[in-house]
Amino acid sequence: MGDFNVNLEKLYHNIYHNIKLSLPKFGLLKRLINQSYINAQLLFEPSPTLTFNNLSRIDAIFFHPNIQHSIIYSFTDDCLLYNTDHRMVVCAISKSDFITTNSNAIQKRKQSKKKIY
Repeated sequence: MGDFNVNLEKLYHNIYHNIKLSLPKFGLLKRLINQSYINAQLLFEPSPTLTFNNLSRIDAIFFHPNIQHSIIYSFTDDCLLYNTDHRMVVCAISKSDFITTNSNAIQKRKQSKKKIY
């Protein structure tokens, strides 16, 4: 995820029309797309919101297809925490798919039998 400083619309256009991507900065994103990583904005917004000065979309969150079922939603919003010319890409992920609530210590305590003398 992050501010890739690459116009994502231009990237997708070039990939779709099989136009060579000569700039090295396209490398990481092209690799993510070729390895079937999913752009969270495209999953939830058919026409994604622009993220930089309302001129282009250079911020994104990509995730592996194996966790697609864990993505709850994604949206673009203004950043109210500090002054910036970017809009935030927000993605909510289901915690239960990644974090268990029972620690190993709790599991061991449940399985051990106590002897009373």
